[in-house]
Amino acid sequence: MLTIWRKKYWRFTSIPGIPSLIWANFEKIMEIGYPEVAPVMCAIDQVYSTGYRGIAFKRTCSLAEGDEFCDYRYTRIR
Repeated sequence: MLTIWRKKYWRFTSIPGIPSLIWANFEKIMEIGYPEVAPVMCAIDQVYSTGYRGIAFKRTCSLAEGDEFCDYRYTRIR
């Protein structure tokens, strides 16, 4: 079962510069009144993405840091 998901994950991330899905909970955090949590969640992305072998994470702006959009991407390193 894990192998099937791993293959799908690699296929998905093998497209150069594939944008990751925008973090759906950002709006929910703002709605419930905890905007200070959003930048922490963005910082966590930077940390845990280093644990994916063969995947590079890049972000130049994010909603949680006050920008107008999120542009983070996961790309496969071959």
